[in-house]
Amino acid sequence: MSLHRFRAVACPLGWTPNGGTQLCDPPVGIDPNKNNKSCAAGCNGTDPINSATGALLQTETDYAGDGGLLRLARYYTSVNGQYNQNRLGLQWRTNFDAYIGLVTSGSGSVTTATVYRPDGDRFNFVENAQGQWVPDADVALTLTSTTDSGGNILSWTLIDEEGTKEGYNANGFLVSIVRKDQKQLTLAYSELNLATVIDEHGRSLNFTYGTVTWNGSQTDTRLLIVTEPDGSSINYGYDSSTGLLTTVTYKDASGSNPQTRTYVYGENGAPFQAMTGLIDENLHRYASWAYDSKGRAKLSVHGTTSDYVDRTELTYNTDGTTTITNWIDGDAGVSFTRNFSFDVLYGVAHLAIVGCNGCTSAAIQLPGQIPLPAAASYDSNGFPAAEIDWRGNATAHTYDTTGLETQRIEAQGTSVQRTTNTQWDACCAIRWIARCWMPTTP
Repeated sequence: MSLHRFRAVACPLGWTPNGGTQLCDPPVGIDPNKNNKSCAAGCNGTDPINSATGALLQTETDYAGDGGLLRLARYYTSVNGQYNQNRLGLQWRTNFDAYIGLVTSGSGSVTTATVYRPDGDRFNFVENAQGQWVPDADVALTLTSTTDSGGNILSWTLIDEEGTKEGYNANGFLVSIVRKDQKQLTLAYSELNLATVIDEHGRSLNFTYGTVTWNGSQTDTRLLIVTEPDGSSINYGYDSSTGLLTTVTYKDASGSNPQTRTYVYGENGAPFQAMTGLIDENLHRYASWAYDSKGRAKLSVHGTTSDYVDRTELTYNTDGTTTITNWIDGDAGVSFTRNFSFDVLYGVAHLAIVGCNGCTSAAIQLPGQIPLPAAASYDSNGFPAAEIDWRGNATAHTYDTTGLETQRIEAQGTSVQRTTNTQWDACCAIRWIARCWMPTTP
């Protein structure tokens, strides 16, 4: 076995070790390592909870800059064990926590590269006989590597769904990001720790670490401060009992006027790592969450658990569906309930059917939320194939193997059926060079 990471070898959450291949066998059904985007299972009005898995998936932005590539975001999951221990401790990762791990089976017959994404998703690429890295059919990422004369990995290049190129060194560390508009970042490390991130203009984020002690005697190196280009700073604080990230304090360059966001965990019987509250910079309870006996998030609300602003309640049924109740007016007792059913393709739960007795098209849509279809289906690669809205209108899609839509037929089967064909620039995967619209007859 050869390993190009500094951590111990372990199977991802939900996977099991295979003594024969010396690799990990994938889980049956939903793979927790490919379901860290809440809306794949249907946007449900929460802030935000995956409708199928019950995972709370919160994103926080610490530094936005001018809207360019130089930004700092954090991703949280309530699922215990989903993230490897990192410099923000358990449950949190930054947008720079992307890396590639390489494992070869004991017999040497199978080599797998695991691509770890910042949001917690993990994708396996198996090397074929031609030296190409092949993922599951639903993964719209491209991975290539360079090697020396002995076949040892020298570098990696990953191209994401938007055409952004990420460069990784031989050890799997992220070292560069280049977007299609040529905005770019360069990452530098001090031993195992990310030290600086510099953009194409020379502006940088600088990372400072220190030793954190919790539970009496447990210690670890943690991220303590990120210094912004103008000298302002982001300061991270950790709980002395659990080691979890509990405070993020923003200070200007003079160190004055600190603003702190506070994260609360484990209230009302929730698992210790499950975030149950967020207190904003004005010391107001901005959001609250609650969990069922299996650790799945069952409530999302702005305010306290007794409030009704954006209140959403979830019940996970034994048949694999999820019942979701969205409150419109708590004082008047006005709410509506829907039942979500899912198709699981390549381990990813996709919204398939939305059941809603007595709902009208307008009633089932929430302000600011992506409209949900009454039914949806997917092609053999896991990309959208068709959906039917609540008025019975059908839309069909055709996608290529890289996840780019090449055809859309709206109002399919009606006298006003219309087709849009999209042709994409071969050199620049996300830009079309021709798009034509034509009315067609069913």
